[in-house]
Amino acid sequence: MRRKKEQREAERLYVEESSAKMLALMGRVRDKKLNKRMERAYDVLHGSQTKSNARAKEYEQTVMALLTALEQSIRRDNLDAAAEVVDELIATAEERNYQARIGQ
Repeated sequence: MRRKKEQREAERLYVEESSAKMLALMGRVRDKKLNKRMERAYDVLHGSQTKSNARAKEYEQTVMALLTALEQSIRRDNLDAAAEVVDELIATAEERNYQARIGQ
């Protein structure tokens, strides 16, 4: 029972951490077009189901790495690179959600 509770907590953390990080990054971008794409990414992340599986976890790790890459692009004020990362992040998060859904 304790293991299931820990597993649920770990699954929930992905949604909380990824959406919180995206929200924080959105506050640092002044470009309206990029900010709109980031809002889309936030919606995908925040709306993710918490239930996960082994295949979805692979995508979760990629999403977290992409968030780090996005943060670096924003810090360097490289908006073109940031836009590419956001697009990849959305696609990866959507695939994660699909894998989580079919893996149940």
